[in-house]
Amino acid sequence: MRKVLAVCDTEREYAVRFMNYLTEKKNLPFEIRSFTSVETLREFALEHHIEILLISERAADDEIRQMDIGTVMILTEDGSGLPEEGFPEAANCRQIYKYQSQSRVVREVMDCYGAEKAATEPEVIAKPSCIRTGICSVSDPGQKVIFSMIYGRILSERFPSLYLNLEPGSGMDQFLPEKGESMRTLSDLMYFYRRGRSGLIYQLNTMLRKFGSLDYLLPVRDASDIGEMTEDQWTGMLGELTRTSTYRRILLDLDWKMNGFNELIQGCEEIYVIAHDDPVSRMRNRAFAAELEERAGREKIREVILPDPDCIPGNDDFLERQLSGRLGRIIRGCMDFGEIPEEGKQCGARRSLREYGPV
Repeated sequence: MRKVLAVCDTEREYAVRFMNYLTEKKNLPFEIRSFTSVETLREFALEHHIEILLISERAADDEIRQMDIGTVMILTEDGSGLPEEGFPEAANCRQIYKYQSQSRVVREVMDCYGAEKAATEPEVIAKPSCIRTGICSVSDPGQKVIFSMIYGRILSERFPSLYLNLEPGSGMDQFLPEKGESMRTLSDLMYFYRRGRSGLIYQLNTMLRKFGSLDYLLPVRDASDIGEMTEDQWTGMLGELTRTSTYRRILLDLDWKMNGFNELIQGCEEIYVIAHDDPVSRMRNRAFAAELEERAGREKIREVILPDPDCIPGNDDFLERQLSGRLGRIIRGCMDFGEIPEEGKQCGARRSLREYGPV
């Protein structure tokens, strides 16, 4: 049974809106419940353990100390702290400013909860298997990022999906569709893991950004951060994310020169090799794909040749325009649940080498 995260606020609109926001975040390892009165909350708590309770300062009183609750987060209205009287005083109580963005509230909740759970092993989620997809290129890292984001966005329409860019200097920041408040990156997640702390999934939830329904992290700040990770650390970190998250698909945008590259591609169920539509890129990626066949197995490799984007990167809607345009149609056709359009075949797009032959 999944742990319960409850929201209690006498302001019904806030409680319902926030519950809907949490429910849409499918990667949260909690069952979400909403209450608009302490009475209904108390009735629920008599029969169920509540792992995390977010409760407004107007609804909070000493009675919640008697409830079966793991961590209490009190939503304050002015951010100046709680009055000395009328509120529970316990080690498991925290304060969060109520009227800030929902994403920031969630980050603060997961920050606090992740720190408290760092000394314990995270819960293993009972779920269908998680498939890892490796995405590689030796000729055009920018084209690889565009493919990864659009492919992940389409995939996330069917399955909860996470995209991790592991290639420094890929230019990913030039394609990002939004500017979020958090500046946390993959570097922070790797640092947390290398410190030997558990609760990785809770930390991840404080760092995520969104492209439609696709979750992703900003890439590392410094190229040396990737080099500091050993093969065992990559295997361990990705293994923990696979076990403890609700993701059905994890996309790894790989740097073929990074530590642990061989181990990472061998752990992928499918590997896309991306090339730009020009003779030199085709030649380099064909040789690279042949090498990957030897390392990971021919049945995993899928080559994709992509044309130029429809417009120049830089606009906030760049990726949205590619998703709805020619590139989006070609990439949909490269996936198992779509037919490859004629324009995709002309560019060399295909699902597997065995089915379509060499480019």
